[in-house]
Amino acid sequence: MSLSFEQVNDILTNRFGLLSKTGIKKGYVLYSYYFKDRYTDTRKQVVAHEITALQNGGCGGYIYVAHLKEFNNHPARKKDGYLKIGDLTMDEFIDIAEKVIREYK
Repeated sequence: MSLSFEQVNDILTNRFGLLSKTGIKKGYVLYSYYFKDRYTDTRKQVVAHEITALQNGGCGGYIYVAHLKEFNNHPARKKDGYLKIGDLTMDEFIDIAEKVIREYK
């Protein structure tokens, strides 16, 4: 079963302590999750972006994985280094989020 927006929001804010900000694009409310004072080696601050609730109850958006070598050739990774979260299970998302966040210092 795919993740809901509420699950993703809870994991990123309550479990990992990320801050969030919102924006609107084409009528959708989009959330970005970031650390105020932690970065990757390339000074990347945003952990996940374009997170939004979908009409089907699922969640759309992306998590930044470019700094993790295991995702260099992942078929779902975009050129800008983000991985689509819509098809992930909760366990997969938590596992990836833990790996991603561990690299923010």
